[in-house]
Amino acid sequence: MMGTLWAMEDVDGCDVAEYFYRHIFRTSGAIPNFRDSAEALNLATREMRKRLGLDRWIKFVHIGA
Repeated sequence: MMGTLWAMEDVDGCDVAEYFYRHIFRTSGAIPNFRDSAEALNLATREMRKRLGLDRWIKFVHIGA
């Protein structure tokens, strides 16, 4: 499960979703694997860190498999 610890900017939700799903669906025609979700969120927040402040990317969390 992916979520946030507190409120986020609307644009940040779009950004994290774009990076997240880009990784999840990186292999055309392959069935997405839920085990990739933690890595996908990690990569998404790393991309956000390149251009946003700490308060904008640190709130995203992954819980579970």
